[in-house]
Amino acid sequence: MEDKQLDIDASHRHHILVRRIIIVLVFVMALAGIGFGTVLLLKGVVPRASTSNPNNSVSSISYRDIIASYRKPGAVSGLDDSVYSQQGDIVATMLLKDEGRLYGVNVSADQTVLFRAKNKLNADDSQSIQNQTTAFMNSSGYQEVESQQKSVSGGPFYKVYQSDSAVCQLTDSGLNVPDGGLPYHMLACLEKTAIAKEYEVTEKMLALYKKANNLPVFTSVSRSSVVEGDKSLMTFDFVGDNKNTKLLFAAMNDNWEYICNLSGNSGETSAKYVITTDAKKALQNPKYGDFLTRYILGGAQ
Repeated sequence: MEDKQLDIDASHRHHILVRRIIIVLVFVMALAGIGFGTVLLLKGVVPRASTSNPNNSVSSISYRDIIASYRKPGAVSGLDDSVYSQQGDIVATMLLKDEGRLYGVNVSADQTVLFRAKNKLNADDSQSIQNQTTAFMNSSGYQEVESQQKSVSGGPFYKVYQSDSAVCQLTDSGLNVPDGGLPYHMLACLEKTAIAKEYEVTEKMLALYKKANNLPVFTSVSRSSVVEGDKSLMTFDFVGDNKNTKLLFAAMNDNWEYICNLSGNSGETSAKYVITTDAKKALQNPKYGDFLTRYILGGAQ
């Protein structure tokens, strides 16, 4: 009988222990649920840290998309099609200067759009178009480059905008519109890699020239090139404050060399160049056949 009572007491204690364990587990699970719910609530209430760049909060779109968007009616309200006719496939050259460089380079833009006025009644809208374009470019992730802004009294006016990878330039005719001409606004864009390439080519040719000549003082440079079979030539126009210097380089199978100065003080004068006796002799180098003489002396382009 006593053994039976002991078994009942042991069973009772076991049930009490099991109930206590269950109560503790329920309490722990309740606390965990409350904590998890609190975390979710805080996630919904506390603002997330911004992952955007504070210096450029608007993601930039590609330079091709910039031109496509600028063409759309209403992108810039001042360029309404009742006032302007739109033209594409325009060849545009942009004079741009990299930071830290002493001179600027002229680069052809492969994305352009031109708005030409239908009459001269809106000849004084340049400032309005510039302001609207700046707002459009900022909303597209492009910022003004103050050091690149240029203007001539009365026009034309130039405003430059850039993203991390591209550069765009707005050109306004202003009030200096030639007789018979019409006011216009043109936006041209290109990749920054094109500017870097232009500097690279220029520096390569200047290195060849500096081997035996003093480098001219200049603030900007433009070049043109011709390729004919295995022969190539490049002419550079170095623009300084007081004088332009025109230099010719040529190559066979891409082996470049300096040929001559095409801006002599005296000699034969063509439409573009002044050819001294020494320059004429250099142009007649038999290695190039008539390639140099045709394009330089003959004026072929």
